Amino acid sequence: MSEHEVERDWAGVNLADAEAVVAHALDRYHPAVALASSFSMEDCILMDLLARRRKDARVFALDTGRLNPETYECAEAMGAPPHCDFHCTSFFARGPLVVSIASGGHTPALSAALRRRLEAAVGSGWQTAACRMAEARGRLGPGPARRALMKAITADAGLMDALARNDHRAIRARIVRLAGRPGGARRNHEKMEGRATRGRGDGPSGAQGSGSQ
Repeated sequence: MSEHEVERDWAGVNLADAEAVVAHALDRYHPAVALASSFSMEDCILMDLLARRRKDARVFALDTGRLNPETYECAEAMGAPPHCDFHCTSFFARGPLVVSIASGGHTPALSAALRRRLEAAVGSGWQTAACRMAEARGRLGPGPARRALMKAITADAGLMDALARNDHRAIRARIVRLAGRPGGARRNHEKMEGRATRGRGDGPSGAQGSGSQ
């Protein structure tokens, strides 16, 4: 929906009335609308309003690793399939890059353990890469050239090595080198595709075909 359509859709709703807001949201958007909850006092009130309006209203929570013990106890009591499909999503972020893990409420402890392991392995260099790639992407309009550039950057072995070392300077330099050289990223990606084709064992004819593009 456009901003104008949203304003028109909510024009007759008293936004100071929580019950009216919940009722309109559920009547108009369910099941595409959901409440993000951390089980705070105000969230519990909103969940009560949701449940009074619709028993199948949707609620989710984000496990930041810093929630109160009571929150985990409540989620554990509620999230017992098949009685309820409530679950916490475990996530971490590196700038605009967000990694989210969920188990559909079946094994939240395992999701949290995996999140901790991934969070420790994914250094802050990924944030640098995400920001630099966003800048490079923004300089190109939608189309094949932009897709080729993004694909080439993420396929670059030098960038992956710099990310593994968490070397911010090398990460920035590698992306600038690929994005700033006209056609360079595309040619590099084609070269990578050629090596990948040979690695899959497609045979001499397949390798020659990739190399001649």
